[in-house]
Amino acid sequence: MKEVEVKYKISNRQKVMDALKKSGVVLGAVNRQEDISYAPKGYDYSRTGQGIPFLRIRRQNGRAILTLKKPMSNHLDKLELETNISDPVQMEGIINELGYEQDQRITKDRIKGEHAGYEICLDSVEALGDFIEVESMIEDDENSEEAQESMRVLLKEILGDEFDNLVDARTGYDVLMRIKNGQITYKF
Repeated sequence: MKEVEVKYKISNRQKVMDALKKSGVVLGAVNRQEDISYAPKGYDYSRTGQGIPFLRIRRQNGRAILTLKKPMSNHLDKLELETNISDPVQMEGIINELGYEQDQRITKDRIKGEHAGYEICLDSVEALGDFIEVESMIEDDENSEEAQESMRVLLKEILGDEFDNLVDARTGYDVLMRIKNGQITYKF
C-alpha cells in the first residue's frame, strides 16, 4: 500500500470549511501534531527524493508514532509504513545510528474529515499557513497520477469557485519549510 495525496495552500480557511460542511464533510476535532523529520545524513535536497526513505517521529495526543515515507513517482505519492513507539528519545538514537539526521520540525493543528472514501485534512502549519489535503491509501500497482487527478476533481466539486483560489503545493511540509527558509529552491 502507498499513500497518495494532493495538497493546496488555502487563502480563505473559512470559505473552505463552509464548502466542506455544505458538501456533507463531517470535520473532527482539532489535533496538534508535532513532527520531527529525518533524512539520510548528507542528503542532497536538490534531488527528487524518489526511492529514498525518510523517517518521522510524530507526537500527538500523548502518543508517538514512527513513520517511514519513501517518495515514489512524485513528492505526494509515497510508500508509507508506521508504528507506535513507546520511547521517542530512544527511537531518535536508533534513527541517528542508522545514518539519519534531524531535518525539519513541523507543528500543525489538523482537522480531519472523510468524503467519498478519501481523508480530507485541514491543516494550520506554523510558519507556513493553512492547507487542505485529500489523501488515500492505494495498492502499490495502482496509478498514482490517476488517483491524484480523482482527488483534484473531487476537491473542485466540493469547493466550486473557491478551488480557483487554492495554490497547488505539490510537496510535503518539510520541503515547503526548506523552501521558505531559503535552504532549497523547488520548481513546481
